[in-house]
Amino acid sequence: MIHLTKMVPTGLLAIGLAFSASPLHVLGEEPAEMYLKQLRANRYFDMALIYLDRIEKGAPAPDEIRSAIGLERAQTYLEIAGTTRVPAVRDDNFLKAEASLRSFVDQQKDHPRVAEARMQLGKLLLTRAVVLLEGKELDDAQRKNARGSLDAAATVFDQIVEDLRGKLKAMQGNKIDSSDSAALALRERYRGEFLGANLLGGDVRERAGDTFPKDSPERVKRYDAALAKYKELAEKYSSLLPGAQAAFFIGRVQEKKGDVDAALTAYQNTLRQPDVEALRPAKTEAAARAVDILMSKSPPKTKEAIALAGSWMGGLRPNERSLPEWQVLRTALAKAYLASASDQKPADARKTKGTARALLVAATKVPGPHLGEARELLGNIGVEVTDEEAAPVEAPKSFAEALTACREMMDAAKMAALPIQVLKDEIARGGDNVDELKQQVVEAQADVDKRYEVASSMIQQGLALTSREDTQEAINQGRFSLAWIESQRERYWEAAVIGEFVARRFPTDALALQSGLVALNAYQSMLQAADETRQAALMRKIEPLAMFLSDQWPEDPNSASAANLLVQISMLDKRWDDAEKYLVKIPTDSPARAKFQNLLGQFLWNEYQQQIKADETEKAAGTLQRSMKQLEAGLKLVQRNDVDNTTLLSALLLSKAKLQNDDAKASLSILENETYGPLNRLKGDGALKAPGQGFVPDTYRTALQALVSQLKDGGDGGELLPKAKSMMSDLREALSSEPDSGKKLIGIYYSLAKDIRLQIENAKPNEKVKLIEAVKLFLGNVGDQSTDPATKHWVAQTFMEMGESAMGDVPPPATGQAKELLEAAAKQLKALLDDPSEDADAVRQIRFELATTSRMMGDYKGAINQLEQILKEKNSMIDAQVQAALSYQQWALSPGFNPKYVKNALNSAMSGARPDAKRKNTIWGWGKLAKLAQGKPAFEATFFDARYRIAECMYMTGQRSPEPSDKAKYAEKAEKVILGTLQLYPKLGGPEDVQRNDKLIRQAQQAQAKTPTGLP
Repeated sequence: MIHLTKMVPTGLLAIGLAFSASPLHVLGEEPAEMYLKQLRANRYFDMALIYLDRIEKGAPAPDEIRSAIGLERAQTYLEIAGTTRVPAVRDDNFLKAEASLRSFVDQQKDHPRVAEARMQLGKLLLTRAVVLLEGKELDDAQRKNARGSLDAAATVFDQIVEDLRGKLKAMQGNKIDSSDSAALALRERYRGEFLGANLLGGDVRERAGDTFPKDSPERVKRYDAALAKYKELAEKYSSLLPGAQAAFFIGRVQEKKGDVDAALTAYQNTLRQPDVEALRPAKTEAAARAVDILMSKSPPKTKEAIALAGSWMGGLRPNERSLPEWQVLRTALAKAYLASASDQKPADARKTKGTARALLVAATKVPGPHLGEARELLGNIGVEVTDEEAAPVEAPKSFAEALTACREMMDAAKMAALPIQVLKDEIARGGDNVDELKQQVVEAQADVDKRYEVASSMIQQGLALTSREDTQEAINQGRFSLAWIESQRERYWEAAVIGEFVARRFPTDALALQSGLVALNAYQSMLQAADETRQAALMRKIEPLAMFLSDQWPEDPNSASAANLLVQISMLDKRWDDAEKYLVKIPTDSPARAKFQNLLGQFLWNEYQQQIKADETEKAAGTLQRSMKQLEAGLKLVQRNDVDNTTLLSALLLSKAKLQNDDAKASLSILENETYGPLNRLKGDGALKAPGQGFVPDTYRTALQALVSQLKDGGDGGELLPKAKSMMSDLREALSSEPDSGKKLIGIYYSLAKDIRLQIENAKPNEKVKLIEAVKLFLGNVGDQSTDPATKHWVAQTFMEMGESAMGDVPPPATGQAKELLEAAAKQLKALLDDPSEDADAVRQIRFELATTSRMMGDYKGAINQLEQILKEKNSMIDAQVQAALSYQQWALSPGFNPKYVKNALNSAMSGARPDAKRKNTIWGWGKLAKLAQGKPAFEATFFDARYRIAECMYMTGQRSPEPSDKAKYAEKAEKVILGTLQLYPKLGGPEDVQRNDKLIRQAQQAQAKTPTGLP
């Protein structure tokens, strides 16, 4: 049995240009991933690149996207290369993608997406090599360049293989739990990628061998290296699809080496493989090659050839009748029949030739590399097949004659172009004849181009022959034809000038709008290949033309594309008023109206988040309302069968917006909507696929927030609490098949705890108590009924976050409602430690949270003991070091602390404590924290906080000392610490850091009997 393990197919399009299957990652506060996906899916590549640039410069985005900007940028370049018809643009974007991928792989070796980047880099190098080898006549330099790309690809695929080999070895046999579906799925994915990289490693070596002369030792060397790869797959993984495919590739390489007997054996082995759909193209080609080998024997083995090919041909399926590989087999089999007829009696020979003729006639009806030979064989038996030649065209004698001839030539060009898509589809399927098929595409395109060239020349001559007898309508038909032809010839400037002239000069003409749209499309095509300066100039042409077309023909559905473009341009430039104005020009019954309305709402949501981050509260409130208006309008226009990723994302964002607007009931209602609600459409019969891995968790997180808010507003707990329990169960089930599902669930719950804390902090004073009581009821119910550690951990985290929020700026110990919340958190955390997880990181996190909770409740000794235990295991856990230093500092300054130990405790906060066996402090203190954090951007906030805390500890040492002289002494030290930081970093850690340092230095100056001037 052949098992269909996931792997990378080996055809050119599948190998080289199918770059868009990148995994999606968790959504953060801003749906950056979905914006990128939608922009690329709609081919708004310029907008995608600009958006990535903005993220790189600081626009809000999840860390998963920000850390992989190089990979996302490479993905965009690759998709541009895969869609453009301009070779220079394609090559330029290939180079940009390669640079981005190499930079990502080299600089982020531990990133979780590095394996994906390596695979894309290998495919890119392979594709570039194949593109370099496309031409008919190649020189040595082209072959050398292609070989360099292939060798580089081989190195990349080998790296992938070795990396995955180690990972698979660690997951062998019973090393993973058979009930762990996520781990099993991960192992299966690794195995598919391992086999795919092995197969590609053989493919690139085989192609590299093809670039050498036939008598070159290097050619044989590369073929042998490819054989080694293929044979390993065939011998070790014969029951898997890649192993079965390798059997055919072995034959192909042996044939290239001249060992036809070994090749024949390999082809026969291929034909003995099970009849799996994915293997049929390879088996068909193997049959044809085997026939050629048998017929090349001396004497030819016709009976064996006919028996072998005839048996496989008998299984031809209806959907395979027009596939090129079957035409090659038909031709080879027909040749064998014709050879056998020469030794037969006349009656038998006629019958055999009739069989051959039927095979050849069928083969000649399908384009492909077999055509020449098939036609020649038919000619040998008296059946003539000739190419359809383009009729010669004479110079026109009048405009009318030229227009007629031009139209005929345009129709002929369109007919000649039809087989090109068929050939491209076959190329996409892959196979050994990809190069030949691509050559046929080149030849067919040349034929089409020639016909358009003649058509263009004909109509241009005709337009020079116009007379009074020719109507303006007919002349404009000629101009439209010329504009359209020039756009097909990629002479975009000519097409734009002619098309725009007709549209503006003759707006009442029947072809005016169509002419304008040809011009608009031509300008857009030029935009893709233009540099930044040229793009700006083209945009100055595009927008006025689009406005003209939209205003001139507002009711014509065809002008909607101009309005679409205006909306896109306005969104890209953040001209929201213009975007809204142009949006209403798109008919409400057009699918584009709902699409762009939703997209505009999403962009406005993004703008709202950036304004919130910049503390532009008033602006943000207005932008939120605009976003909601567009999202609501867009969702109303969507029909159930038209719901897509954009719709689902809009529903989620509108739900979030309603929640921000304090309308929890509407928020949940949107998520549960039968037409577009994610909670409804992502499960049950006909469930849609989630837009990304982070979408489902974000949806449930928002829904749970809405439930909590409804409890605050007096919602029915009897109805809402069971619904919350059901949602949490659905979330757990949705994540169950993913790797590290437990950690992801904990991460989601932690984010929800943060969300609830923020919700409480932003609540109005008269609502804050009610909200806390509602959350306590909700959490208590969930915690008491759940046996799931992740859920209990979330309950504890949320209690802790709420307790910290309730404390406000008041130092520990917590009192009143804050104390009750922290006690509830500590209870849950202690219960989790009593039944610890096997995951050491999870246990450390719980212990850390218990220590933090203990500190806030004033149990400083208990907090420090917990933190010491953590730091003995993982001394570099910065958050724990910070908590330990803060615990010593707050303990020293807490009410009731023995005054004679204050100085020692504050010194422990600054210099560290709890020495280990080697007399090194397990707890570092603020001094070492500042030293280690200095100059590291990721720990900038820790550095400035530690420096401030050192100064604060110095000042408080003097203030709490029984010696009067110590007050000025330690105040001077505190002042020097602050001034030392200021000298190196004049802006300190930002406005808030400046404010607290200024306040402290004034206090220190007063303690020295100085005039409190503050920071210099």
